[in-house]
Amino acid sequence: MRQMAVREIGAALSSPLAACLLAYTLSGLADAQYLEAWLVTQIFFAACNLALSILLLRRVDSDSARTRLLGFLTITLVLEAASWGAAPVLLVTSDPIYNVLTLGFVCVACSLALHTLCLYQPSMVMVLLCLMVPSVVFHLLGSSVIDQIMGLGALVVLGLSLFYGSVTGRLARNGIKGSVQSVMLADQLKSNTADLRTALRAIRQMATRDPLTQCYNRRAVLEFLERDMVSQDRGGPAIGVLLIDLDHFKQVNDSLGHLTGDDVLKALSHRLNNLMRGNDFLARYGGEEFVCLVHVTDEQQLLAAGERIRIAVAEKPILSKPEPLTIQVSVGAAMRRRGEEGNALFARADKALTKAKNAGRNQVLLDSIASSPLVADVNITSTVD
Repeated sequence: MRQMAVREIGAALSSPLAACLLAYTLSGLADAQYLEAWLVTQIFFAACNLALSILLLRRVDSDSARTRLLGFLTITLVLEAASWGAAPVLLVTSDPIYNVLTLGFVCVACSLALHTLCLYQPSMVMVLLCLMVPSVVFHLLGSSVIDQIMGLGALVVLGLSLFYGSVTGRLARNGIKGSVQSVMLADQLKSNTADLRTALRAIRQMATRDPLTQCYNRRAVLEFLERDMVSQDRGGPAIGVLLIDLDHFKQVNDSLGHLTGDDVLKALSHRLNNLMRGNDFLARYGGEEFVCLVHVTDEQQLLAAGERIRIAVAEKPILSKPEPLTIQVSVGAAMRRRGEEGNALFARADKALTKAKNAGRNQVLLDSIASSPLVADVNITSTVD
């Protein structure tokens, strides 16, 4: 319907121009009253067709409204076609050349109707019949040879128009249907692509996030460490590892229950996340252990970062309900040397963590190369074995 409306707007604008040209050509030759009445009729129906086509193009909200407008447009098109079809009968001149010219104008209108109405077969058939049948009957019943030839020519034009109109309409509808299907398929592909991206993001999050605390998991931290190790070996910033273990977590689970233990882990993850700076990377390493990757220039900065974490965890309760609960952490620290593998780095941090726990917990120890327990009232120092 929209395609038909668009085409009819062009036809409604060109039809009055053709009518005016024919009227100007026949002025002084055809009956003036008939010519004037015919021209006014053409302009009136063309204006009606233009208005209805514009309304049909805009009224897309209701199927019933579109169907009603299409019915009115069909009626005005048939009346305009009947007016064009009456031209060879009413506007007869004494010169056969002008009569042939008038029939030529009608044939041109017939070809325009094919382009405009081929998408809507019922309207096309009625318009073509109204355009050509009066000429066919009038000229075939004429007495002169020229009239007979004109009648046969009009009959041939009518037959060819009906045939090609049917074929063209079918092809045009198939083309529009194919275009609509292509658009629908493209929209479906876009929707499927968006869904796939969403699913991939969800899968990626499930693969790299800890389901309880929602911070990164061991897989994610190993991937992050791998990229940073390549950067360090190429002259980038040094990497330090802080392995953080919650002291006496088993007692929390045994005395307060595993649900409370889960709440402690989630609250600890949130507090540790708030302590991260810049390119620091926090992940749950497993159980009650967390790991933090930091970019520092030396071991003193690494120890200071671990001490900042230890103090922030212990300085205020991790849970306030059902009663305030304060926890402490032990931290094992290790600076990566260039060329060192990730497993060796974590092994050294884990060894330092074990020493910190064995030394009384709630402290930060560097790996075996440089170690000195740190507590809140002790200066940050390190010794080399």
